[in-house]
Amino acid sequence: MVRESKRVRLACASTLVLLAATAAQAQEAILLEEIIVTAQRRIENPMDVPLSITAISGDALDRAGIGTVDQAIRLIPNVSLDNNNSLRSGRVSIRGITSDVNNLGTEGSVAVSVDGVYQGRATTLNSDLIDLERVEVLRGPQGTLYGKNTTGGAINIITQRPAKAPEAAADIRFGNHDTRRYRATVSAPLGDIFALRASASVTRRDGLLTNSFQGRKVNDIDNETGRLTLEARPSEVVTIRLSADGSRDDGTGDSKSVLTLGGTVGGFAQAVGVPLTVPPLFDRVTAFDAPNNENRRTWGTAATIDWDTGEDTVTSITALRGFTFDNQSDNDFTPLSLVQSGLREKQHQFSQELRYVAAERDNFRYTAGLYYFHQILKGNQVASVGPHFSLLTGVMTGGALVVPAGSVAPAFVRTETDSYAAYAEGTYDLTEQFSLTAGLRYSHETKDVRHDQSKVNPLFVPLGFPPPIPVFTAGLKENNVSPKLTAQYRFSDDTMAYATVSRGFKGGGFSTGLINSAADTEFKSEKATNYELGLKSTLIPRRLNATLTGFYLDYKDLQVSTFVTNRFIVSNAASATSKGVELELEFKATQELLLQASAGYLDASYDDFTNAPCPAGSAARTCDLSGKRMLRAPEWTTTLTADYEREITAGINGYLRADYTYKSGQFFTLEQDPDLSQSGYGLVGGKAGLRFNDGAYELSVYAQNLFNRHYINGGGTGIPFSDTKGVTLGDPRLWGVEFKARF
Repeated sequence: MVRESKRVRLACASTLVLLAATAAQAQEAILLEEIIVTAQRRIENPMDVPLSITAISGDALDRAGIGTVDQAIRLIPNVSLDNNNSLRSGRVSIRGITSDVNNLGTEGSVAVSVDGVYQGRATTLNSDLIDLERVEVLRGPQGTLYGKNTTGGAINIITQRPAKAPEAAADIRFGNHDTRRYRATVSAPLGDIFALRASASVTRRDGLLTNSFQGRKVNDIDNETGRLTLEARPSEVVTIRLSADGSRDDGTGDSKSVLTLGGTVGGFAQAVGVPLTVPPLFDRVTAFDAPNNENRRTWGTAATIDWDTGEDTVTSITALRGFTFDNQSDNDFTPLSLVQSGLREKQHQFSQELRYVAAERDNFRYTAGLYYFHQILKGNQVASVGPHFSLLTGVMTGGALVVPAGSVAPAFVRTETDSYAAYAEGTYDLTEQFSLTAGLRYSHETKDVRHDQSKVNPLFVPLGFPPPIPVFTAGLKENNVSPKLTAQYRFSDDTMAYATVSRGFKGGGFSTGLINSAADTEFKSEKATNYELGLKSTLIPRRLNATLTGFYLDYKDLQVSTFVTNRFIVSNAASATSKGVELELEFKATQELLLQASAGYLDASYDDFTNAPCPAGSAARTCDLSGKRMLRAPEWTTTLTADYEREITAGINGYLRADYTYKSGQFFTLEQDPDLSQSGYGLVGGKAGLRFNDGAYELSVYAQNLFNRHYINGGGTGIPFSDTKGVTLGDPRLWGVEFKARF
């Protein structure tokens, strides 16, 4: 770990030296790619925006060979997304604050929007990315313009709009582990008023683990995604955009590799003739008897109307979205028939936003809007036991207690959320150099839950399982005011600094699934106050951009989700602090060479968390985690990338891309179990290819985790009393070839 950190620092220093040395060779024709963002609901250059934002264009994503959100945001400091090898367990972490939506009653700390439509459940975040214009990542609370669930930040995904002239593109990718990916996009005008754009993607890949007990591969990919957009311009000032998208995902899901076996289970397995072994972790061999399957279906429609008067713009976004998720998993991670569980989740949402963006008048410009969000979420969680569990309980209790095979512990839950908001944000230029921005958002939210745990078998209770609980209903109402104040000073056209204080909140809710008692389900809303200083400078016009940000985040009642004794629960830490620094550099060194570097330092810990959940097997009801580092909050994140392209001969260009990402050590559990942690590691990826006929055709080879670095990206404990632990492995070396055509 120490050697890796030294290499990272040396690589960063070398990059900075190269930036400075090459800067002396500046030529006016050497320019960075232009990119615009709409993070503040108006078109701007990110270097002019007084907030911590990183934008990655669709062309940059294409050059990097990036096809999913987690691959994109690994290039951004203090940001990570670990999907835990599951369609549902996407954990977004920004500045140490992790969005974990395993519990149906909680919501993410990072707001994810696609074309301005907020996604009520971030469980759909790890779908394929197709036909994108850009991805914007905003770090820190964004409560004024984005509303609730932005205590960590926001991720905006913007897709391509229909083109004014006919165009088409297709690409095919083949790789190891029988990877196959097919993508196609078609766009064309339909007369003078309408234009259409259609995109589709199909991805297949074999599993990366082998289940030796069943003799099959697990952790595979089977995805189909499509999007259709129709745009109309009935007049010079009105644009109407209708869109629809959908995806289908099937796979073998969250397949854990056994890390340690508890003595109880190990001895019992020998007695019943099922000897258990722990193979070398990165042999990528696991063994379990119960099915590990999951499937997800997502869909969405949206209608966006823009009325542009030439100065001001009125926008209406009306959207319907939904998804279903169904899984089965082996909870003991072994070939013993002990415990398995399943979850069925169904969600649908409706949202309506009406926004007014005023052009600048008398040195003043502002944005104001109204927002409504409605969501219904249903879940059915079931745990069942096999014949080995019955035998094991008899052995452990001397025959006093035997739970019959097939006994179930079901929990049914339905939550309904209504959220209303009004917001406004305005900027006034006091001088040509100095500006003040003030914003305010008022939110009113109601949430109702119906919970049914009445059919739980009471025989489970002495073994640490939750008891049967009669059907109950509960509700909460919350009001919140999220302010923002920013001061911005422009030293020149190329350099500006800002200072901001902003606040965000995340609504309270109810722990769902299997619970211990109705009285323990409700948790409070969390609030975050962000103090941030930033400096953005174009050191060489249109060639060298540098951004430096320092932040201090103060959290009250931080919501923390953890897995305790076969169930997810949410509790509130009294307070937590996250502070750090972020540096981003982008340099067009020559006409052929683009260099990028970023580094993030993070110090995130619980200040006061005396009522924290205890690890499985602990006799205590609560544990004190005050002063402990937050889970999934590495101290350092670093990226280095280089893109080189030059003409080989007339009409043929060759290119090479290399990237390096580093993440220091982190824990995957609240109690900081050293077995369920990962020391610092770095990953190298790359892509090389040829472009023919001025880019009309392209042939390339790519690699991810080029040196096959071994690492884990998640872990947890198995069933109660077993002491069994399992981890999910990071992807091994993935490589392949790709062909693209544009027409």
